[in-house]
Amino acid sequence: MAGTGPGNLKARRELGARLRKIRVRMGRSSESVGKAIGISQSTLTRTETGDRTCTEREFYALVDFFGLAGDEREALELTAMSVWNADPPWWSRFGDVISANYATVLEYEDWATLRQDYQLAVMPPLLQTEAYAREVTAVGFNDLNPDQVDDLVEVRTCRQRRVYEDPCLAIEAVITQAVLEFEVGGSTEHDAQLRHLLEMTALPHVEVRVIPFAAGAGGTQSNPFQILSYGEGEPSVAFGQGVGGSTFMDDPRDVRRITRLFKNLARHALSPEDSRELIATIRKN
Repeated sequence: MAGTGPGNLKARRELGARLRKIRVRMGRSSESVGKAIGISQSTLTRTETGDRTCTEREFYALVDFFGLAGDEREALELTAMSVWNADPPWWSRFGDVISANYATVLEYEDWATLRQDYQLAVMPPLLQTEAYAREVTAVGFNDLNPDQVDDLVEVRTCRQRRVYEDPCLAIEAVITQAVLEFEVGGSTEHDAQLRHLLEMTALPHVEVRVIPFAAGAGGTQSNPFQILSYGEGEPSVAFGQGVGGSTFMDDPRDVRRITRLFKNLARHALSPEDSRELIATIRKN
């Protein structure tokens, strides 16, 4: 299965943004610049957004075309070197079980500052116990052997470190009551998952809001989704979940729409405090 390409996403985005700023400053279109250095307009656009790695040949073709010299060229070279010399991401050792779509999720999640989840039936991945993660990983249309399940559970466990390690990844989750009611793994594991969820919601940067069954149709949405946000003016991205895997969304219009949807769903949810009470009540019963 595919893994991520070379280079750190944050560094790629930084390099791409700087290249785009120079191109715009010089009044050149992406089409004309791409044609001048022998690449397509779409390839240059993906380079500027950080969706692909700028190769050394392309980089030096660009800086020569722009006529960059001195401190500006040197600073840009240092940024490019940080892309080319980046260590492989931690998930690269799981490349045989991580799909290209999953690798994209991991790459964008790895330096996000906020993750917003909407889940209809399954606990958000960063709030799952290991036992819960094993149960939900082992089912589905993928025919996974025990070793593959072990690896994917370990990947999920590694992802959860972001919630605890500085800088902590903040989580805002909106889930339906059904997520709490499903006895995944049996009654003992169900109780352990609910206890773990209560412990997680005690963290200052973790917020869980539950849409109760009484909310009716206004609190339902057929597919789960996630929104990843970043500091320093970086644009947010979103992922929609379906049977075929993740759908990546970085168009600002799409992200705005799904952000509005998240806010609308949150309006049908209980407050964080009342949600904790509901979790505790379901656990008690």
